[in-house]
Amino acid sequence: MKSTVYRCFDKNGILLYVGSTINIQTRLERHKHKSLWYRKVETIKLKHFANKQKAYAEEIRACMEESPKLNKQLNPNYCFKTKTFHNK
Repeated sequence: MKSTVYRCFDKNGILLYVGSTINIQTRLERHKHKSLWYRKVETIKLKHFANKQKAYAEEIRACMEESPKLNKQLNPNYCFKTKTFHNK
């Protein structure tokens, strides 16, 4: 099943979040309604993969190497206190 890796950036081009999904529209709608950080997103870049295993491998690599600010899992550099971030 085809899957997508998405990268969410703020207005300054800072990578906020990386995720993978088999249904990009549903996943982004869920973030829009349930993720406080989503209101900071200005740009979303998509990369499509042949299957979810390849997409998840890319998500892991991206989190480890690109250090998105708001990924809690898979990100060894996660350090934001989200309450402070969201109130800016």
